[in-house]
Order: sequence, then C-alpha cells, then structure tokens
Amino acid sequence: MSTVTDIIITCALSEGDDDDRFPAIEHINRYLESDGRGHLAHLNGNEGGTKVWQVNVFGGAFNHLRLEAFAAAVRSAPWEDPDRVTILIKLEEDETMREVLLTKPARNHGADRLFKLLILREQD
Repeated sequence: MSTVTDIIITCALSEGDDDDRFPAIEHINRYLESDGRGHLAHLNGNEGGTKVWQVNVFGGAFNHLRLEAFAAAVRSAPWEDPDRVTILIKLEEDETMREVLLTKPARNHGADRLFKLLILREQD
C-alpha cells in the first residue's frame, strides 16, 4: 500500500553556487536516496509567467517518507540563509499543503495583501 508525502522546498537564490549546486538540498537528497526515497528535483526553469522565480524551488512526492528522519536531514542541512527556507508538506490523507518555516516568519506583504483580498472577496 502506498502512503505519499508531497514536499516542496523554497530557498534563497543565494543557496546555489556558480556551478548550480545546492549544498543544503544535496545534503537532504543524500538522506532521501540512502533511504530509497528518490530525491528532490530542482523545478526552476519550469515556471509560467513572463519572469523566472525569485527563489529556488525543489519538490518531490515520496512513498512512506519517514518524517522524523527527513526533519533531521533538513535541520542538519548547511543552509546559507535558513530564514528564507519554506517547506510545504501534504500527507496523502491531508486536504491541503501546509507551510513549515525553519525560523520565525518574516513579514510578507504580498501574502498579507492576498489574504485580505481573498477574505474580503469571500465576505461579499
């Protein structure tokens, strides 16, 4: 039987080096691959719109992901800027993805504005 966990990780552009290597993600991928789970794929270059993302985006769908071990790999990854890391997670039985941050959240004016627009529209 399958139990799928969807993971999306966004991080600062500064997390990558000139050779398009991402040490923190490579650290996580070493854990995932050693546990037979595959790896997070770099999704930049597949965005829509007329511009490129202003963050690095990685994602994957993992069968029987061991969350405790995954969390340990994320926590021990060599992040350059952990304040700019966002993880979205959805377990198979969940209805939606939820956001997990590595540090205290910074103010996000775009999210604040969109939330207000969505709530106001809903109340009309």
